Amino acid sequence: MAGTSATLLARKWESALLVNVDNDTLRRVLDSAEAMAAVERIEGWRALGDNVIETIINKSETVKELKNKAKDGELSKAEKKELSDEEKEYKSKRKLVQEKLIKFATRIPAFMYLTDFRENTLQDVITKLEPELF
Repeated sequence: MAGTSATLLARKWESALLVNVDNDTLRRVLDSAEAMAAVERIEGWRALGDNVIETIINKSETVKELKNKAKDGELSKAEKKELSDEEKEYKSKRKLVQEKLIKFATRIPAFMYLTDFRENTLQDVITKLEPELF
C-alpha cells in the first residue's frame, strides 16, 4: 500500500462493500447466539430497536411477494402504496444496520495501528487480546 494516504486508507475501511447485509447473512447472524451477542454490544445498536434483523428479513420477503404479485398485474392502489412503504422501511433499516456495522469496522484498524497488536491477526485481536473492546 505504498503511496496510500491515511485518509484514503480510512475511506477504504468505510466502504459499504465490506459489510454485507443481505437476507442470508442476516439469517446466519440471527441463528448464531454468539454473533447476536457480539452485534448487540455494538455502540448504538439498541437504538435501532428490538428485532431489527427479523424486521428487515420479514419486510423484504413481503416486498418480494408483493412485487411478484405486481408482475402479474394484480395490485390495487392500496397494495402499491403498501409495497412502496414497506420497501422504503426495510431499505432504510438495512442501511442503518449497515452503517452501525461499518462504524464498528472502521474502529478496528485504528485500534490495531495505535497499539502493539499490528502484527497479530484481526481475529486474534478481537477474540483473544482485547475481547472486552469488541
